[in-house]
Amino acid sequence: ANRRQRREQETMQKSLKRGSKVLTSSGIYGTVVSIKDNEDEMVIRSEDSKLKMKKSLVIQVLGSDEAEAPK
Repeated sequence: ANRRQRREQETMQKSLKRGSKVLTSSGIYGTVVSIKDNEDEMVIRSEDSKLKMKKSLVIQVLGSDEAEAPK
C-alpha cells in the first residue's frame, strides 16, 4: 500500500500546472502561478499572498482556475 501511495503522490505532482487549485499539507489552499517540470519548487497564490514551496507539500489537487491557466 505504501508504494501505491507514493506512486499516486508522484502522479499528482506531475499533473500540477499553472492554474491548478491545490491544498498543501500545512492546510493552505492556493492556485499555482508558476511551476517548472524539472524543479521541485513552485509558487502558489493564496488570497493576496504568493508562496514559494516544494511540490511535495501538495496533498490534494482540487481542480483548476481557468483564469490562471496558460493561454
